[in-house]
This record gives sequence, C-alpha cells and structure tokens, in this order.
Amino acid sequence: MTSTEPQDLSEDINATSSDSLAVEISNRSTFHQISRIMLLHAKRTIDIYAFKLEPDIVNHESVINALKILPRQYSKARLRILVQESRETVTECAAFVEMARKYSSFVEFRRMGDLKETNPASWMTVDNDKYITRNNYHSYHGKACHLDKPVVQTLNELFNEQWEKSTPDPELRRLFV
Repeated sequence: MTSTEPQDLSEDINATSSDSLAVEISNRSTFHQISRIMLLHAKRTIDIYAFKLEPDIVNHESVINALKILPRQYSKARLRILVQESRETVTECAAFVEMARKYSSFVEFRRMGDLKETNPASWMTVDNDKYITRNNYHSYHGKACHLDKPVVQTLNELFNEQWEKSTPDPELRRLFV
C-alpha cells in the first residue's frame, strides 16, 4: 500500500467499503454508543487512532470492565492507542488510565510522530473486521461497520504506518512502570 495520509480516510473507505453493512453516524451520542458497543464485544485486538481520547467512551465503567476481562480471555489480546493530544487524558480519563496501568502488558499508548493535523480523522478497529470512523475531531460525522475486513485492513495499514513513526507518550509515561 502506498503511504496515505489519515485525512484521506473517506476516500480509502469508500473505495473498499461494504456499504450495505455500514451505518452513517451524524451525532455524538450515536458515535459514543457504537464505540462502546464495539469495545464491549472485542475479542482480540483494538486499535484507536484519535486526536485525543474521549472520556465518554473509554472512561465508561462497562467498557473498563470489559477491557479488564479481555487479556484474561485471550492471552494475545492488545489495545493500541495512538493520539495526537494527551495532556487531559490523565485527568479526564482517570479510571481508564488506572486500568491501563494495571494492564500495561495489554495496553500500549503512543503519541503521533511528525504528523500534526488541525482537523484529524479518527478511527477504531476491532478484531480485524469492525470499524468506526470519524471524519474529523470537531464533528461526529462518520461511519461504522461490524463486518468489513477490506476497510479494516486499510485502516490497520494506516495505523501501523503511523505507529512506526510514533513515540511513547511522555504525559502517560508512568503507564509503563
């Protein structure tokens, strides 16, 4: 795959998407609800690419409880989070951060490398077949699908490209203690 910048995300998704299964998202509550459902039903892997973490999603008690169980059910489970901004994460997502400290072999947290977008796209992939996207940080317009391996593969390739350029986050360095 050629290098694609994350802001070109909608073009990549439309080229490979199984639109009959995809759901258009246009508001905050729907975005948060679908995101939480995907996290609750994860079985193996979760990759999150975002400007910053959303407390209404990751700090939700049911999500934290599900994430605590995941590495016990599947020893190779992993949660990778790649963010541009993390300063508020420690305070806004305190329960999630505490869980991440306790499960540091399962949770990896990094800051985006040289890529600094003013209106970045966000996405989450789960178990190599589910995804939810958000066109940019300031809007909740996006798409979600519970079964679309080609789009998830594209998103995972973009994620892995950026992951290689990323660095451990100094704001959350104590997660790795």
